[in-house]
Amino acid sequence: MFTLRTPGAVLRLMLVLNFKTLVVVMGTWVAAPAVVVRCTKKQLLSSFSSSFPKPKFLSASACLLDSDPPDSSASAAAAAASQLKRHPDPDPDLAFSFFLRLDSRGFPLDPPTYASLISILSPAASRPRLDFVFSRLVASFHAARRSAIPSLLDSLALLGGPPLLLRSVDLLIRAYVRAGLFDDAIDTLFRFEWGALIPRVSTCNFLLDRLIDSRHPAAAIALYEQLKRLGFIPNEYSYAILIKALCRTRDLEEAEQVVVHMEEHGIVPDVYCYAALIHGHCKSSNLARALEIHFYMRSKGINSNCFIISTLIQCFCDMGKPDEAVQLFNEFKSDIFLDNITYNMAVGALCKLGRVEAAAELLEEMKGKGMVLDIVHYTTLINGYCLQGDICSALKVLEQIMERGLQLDIVTYNVLAHGYSRTGLVREARELLRCMDAWGVKPDVVTHNMIIEGLCISGKVEEAEVFFSGLQEKSAANKVAMFEGYCQANHSRRAFKHFKELSEAEKKSVKKNSFFKLVAALCKAGDMRNAKWLFDRSVEKGLTPDVVTYTLMIDGYFNANRMQEGLFLFDDMKKRGVEPDVVTYTVMIDGYFHANRLQDGLDLFDEMKKRGVEPDVDIYTLIIDGYFHANRLREGLDLFLEMKNRGVEPDVIACTVLLDGLSKAL
Repeated sequence: MFTLRTPGAVLRLMLVLNFKTLVVVMGTWVAAPAVVVRCTKKQLLSSFSSSFPKPKFLSASACLLDSDPPDSSASAAAAAASQLKRHPDPDPDLAFSFFLRLDSRGFPLDPPTYASLISILSPAASRPRLDFVFSRLVASFHAARRSAIPSLLDSLALLGGPPLLLRSVDLLIRAYVRAGLFDDAIDTLFRFEWGALIPRVSTCNFLLDRLIDSRHPAAAIALYEQLKRLGFIPNEYSYAILIKALCRTRDLEEAEQVVVHMEEHGIVPDVYCYAALIHGHCKSSNLARALEIHFYMRSKGINSNCFIISTLIQCFCDMGKPDEAVQLFNEFKSDIFLDNITYNMAVGALCKLGRVEAAAELLEEMKGKGMVLDIVHYTTLINGYCLQGDICSALKVLEQIMERGLQLDIVTYNVLAHGYSRTGLVREARELLRCMDAWGVKPDVVTHNMIIEGLCISGKVEEAEVFFSGLQEKSAANKVAMFEGYCQANHSRRAFKHFKELSEAEKKSVKKNSFFKLVAALCKAGDMRNAKWLFDRSVEKGLTPDVVTYTLMIDGYFNANRMQEGLFLFDDMKKRGVEPDVVTYTVMIDGYFHANRLQDGLDLFDEMKKRGVEPDVDIYTLIIDGYFHANRLREGLDLFLEMKNRGVEPDVIACTVLLDGLSKAL
């Protein structure tokens, strides 16, 4: 007599029987003619309800009995038992189908049942099937009782030994990671004594990489170091992940040392290692170092890829170098595959250069290559025409979008709003807002900001103020946009007054460029008191002024006869790692000369050349003029010859200074 004695017995029976002989599906009994298991739901449950407590997980036997079969027979159960012995190899496809049916009805399974299912699927099932089973397992056990996992692993060890257990641990770790349960994934990784059961390198890499992508790079580094101590042997991809983690924590020097370590131990860094380094330096705005690494990588015979080129192009654009971005794109577009996103970056760079027709041609080139243009590409081109003030061409592109049946999004409307505003078309901008409402697209904060800044750029500051005042709810972003609009329009006093009215939280939203642009405007206006206040505020906020801002501040102090404060700033910029450029040195030397400190100026010129800053015609002219005013004609003439020998061509001002000096000597 075959007896069902445990809550999951019926389902496990189904899993080990040949499913071509017997499959019981929710509400449907499907069987080969020779064998049919027949019993009512009441009869089956009563067979163990008096002897066993009700389980926390719903018994699979109850899941199967969605409807009562026509009659019952004890001999049928005995026949099913004989089939268990006759068919030791169950069908994985039918087992998975059976699991899907149960899962769709919301019936959780117990650990031994999951173990049976996994043991059947593991030898033949595809990876996606197993991933799905483990994802459902994690969702079920984590919500109900985490203690079920040890029971599951014990059952797997009994059913399939170390091979099945190892594969299951790998899949379980991945399932935890996909669910964002990193603590459980790490606990599973170290559940067994290291060496007795070592998860695959690919699984460790998967966990480390997802930790980084989930903004836990420091945790990924700590886990990597712990794995190394326990004998983990990384592969090239492991090193690439470590480099990425170090770059995310801004430890770029250590990231580069990882590459050095690999080369010293005979491990050839692959393109992904270099890509992580290049991306890290670009994120830190160290474009020069990123390009050096890219050149070194290619010198090693490693080809670049789309990710690296797009990263470099984006960095060029972010640093205000669209011309170099286009050059890089053209250099590589015929050698490697560049995707739609990279092409759109190039289109945007061309638009910033004012080469909108070339940008349109690039979109046609994409079509010729079979690449599909989307709303993003067309919107970039519309923005290019708007930047040129060519609203008519922008509207023609808009017609193309409508003809192709593409859906306009908020970004496209915002670009159009900015285009109308920056060309002074106030009425059209307001009409666009009404059209957006009619078409079910609600103008957002960005839309309003685009109009405010666009009106200021077009010189219609008063109209921008009226629009700003008319907003029913003024967000922090709107207030900041009004401030930046004042800066764009060079209304420094209004900008400064508006800035002081912002709350502390709102001030933090101000772009760094706008901040320092206002400092520069105040310096040019001779308002050094407010310029200093704003400059000091930026430093207090942790912002590091750039070389242009430092130079303008120093020049402003010199013009206001406050030389000591200018000299202090020159020392401060060097301490903060901001390298003075030739313009900074020109301002400094000019300040010394006006203070009758010729030798200090000459010493600074020598320092400049020692630091590798190349003199230009302006600074040569300044110092030659200084020599002549000090009646040191010979030294002035020698410096003029040095300038010529260095390949610096004298301009009209330099020649005038030379002739003036010679005439005084005669």
